[in-house]
Amino acid sequence: MKRLSCMMLVAASCSLPFAEQRKQDSAVTALPLLALLGAVSGSSVSCSSLSASTPSGTAAADRITSAPGDAGSGFFDARCSIDGVRGMGDNQGSTDVFSLAATGSSSVLVLEWNGKKITNGVGADFIVFENSFNQNGNATTRFMEPVIVEVSYDGSHWCGFNPIYSSGTYSQNPANWTRFAGTTNSYFNQDSNFMNATTLFTSGSSGGGGDQFDLSNLVTGATSGYNCSAVASNSGCAAGDVSQLQGTSSGQGVVYVRMIAATACTNPNAGGATFPQDSGAYGGGPDMDGVIARNVVSRP
Repeated sequence: MKRLSCMMLVAASCSLPFAEQRKQDSAVTALPLLALLGAVSGSSVSCSSLSASTPSGTAAADRITSAPGDAGSGFFDARCSIDGVRGMGDNQGSTDVFSLAATGSSSVLVLEWNGKKITNGVGADFIVFENSFNQNGNATTRFMEPVIVEVSYDGSHWCGFNPIYSSGTYSQNPANWTRFAGTTNSYFNQDSNFMNATTLFTSGSSGGGGDQFDLSNLVTGATSGYNCSAVASNSGCAAGDVSQLQGTSSGQGVVYVRMIAATACTNPNAGGATFPQDSGAYGGGPDMDGVIARNVVSRP
């Protein structure tokens, strides 16, 4: 079906990365062809010509700090991660994305809030949007590439959320992936499904979707994040860094967010093996659509 669907979409410049192509091909059974054509043709629009639009009281991460896999075009154009979120709901993944590699240096993306920082508020403080979606309409059988998320106030000190994978072999059930990004479908679309900040940060399909992260859940120690081959240093979160990141010490807050393919990182509960990968991903990594935060303040 993959070859057939790509042949059918030649006129729409079908050039999907491996993981995204696998996702879109599987979606053919659930989507009208015209809808799929529209999504793929939209991917031919240069991300450099687009800009992010978010609800009042929120801000998108809008500066690329590090993107080793950036090739400057198509699904490997890092600007697609800061040009706005365009979620496609339960049954289709966005094509307005920057694709990471599954392992190696190109499996990491670091974004920044330019001139701004995020402090800890009530509930979730930011949302990471990837492009997971349900397989054949089944919410417990989801196409996804999980992502480990960490934050920093200076680009050197990093803290995470102790992501836990509770299965052995790869599971398509998002319930087995706790505190990862890339596991929840995206509903917010700045072009066709805009919403206010309250709705955006509402959990479930009535909200904006994506994976929410609360700075109150940052943890210290080695379980903050995991040893990831894609980053130079990932030794865990120091005790004093959490209060800095929450904005409760020395006026600090979150400036940077780092997203790494889970498949590039060690699972401490699996004898040192990396987190498993969907066998249908064909070597591809997560497809990042953007990050939106609230409790945003200016920084010097």
